[in-house]
Amino acid sequence: MVDLSAQQALRNMIAQIGETVTFQRVTGVAPNATLVSVTVGARVRGYAPESNEVAETGYASSQMGSITQTDRKLVVVAADLAAAGFPMPPQKNDKIILADGTKGNVTEVDAHKRSFTGGIELSMAEIA
Repeated sequence: MVDLSAQQALRNMIAQIGETVTFQRVTGVAPNATLVSVTVGARVRGYAPESNEVAETGYASSQMGSITQTDRKLVVVAADLAAAGFPMPPQKNDKIILADGTKGNVTEVDAHKRSFTGGIELSMAEIA
């Protein structure tokens, strides 16, 4: 269950330090493909891998793994995304366009991590 005051706090945080992000989903096959594109506010940040945790046995904690500098984490209010008309829930391979024009693919969706606030956390990998 979403706590409405926590959801409003998330919206306030996005308004203060977030940016405008466009979510896109293509459904169907050409020539009958349809594009759904909506713009909402989201908190975007780069990865900050935890270097004190060993991911696999035999590897030092200073080795980061397969995260690249262009990967991003986003937090968006699910209700805002739905109200804008985006088909819910967000899915792997949905497209994201950041405010600076950077384009990426959704690589992971975690609807449970921030469910108390009504938020969805997504991972995005930049595409050329």
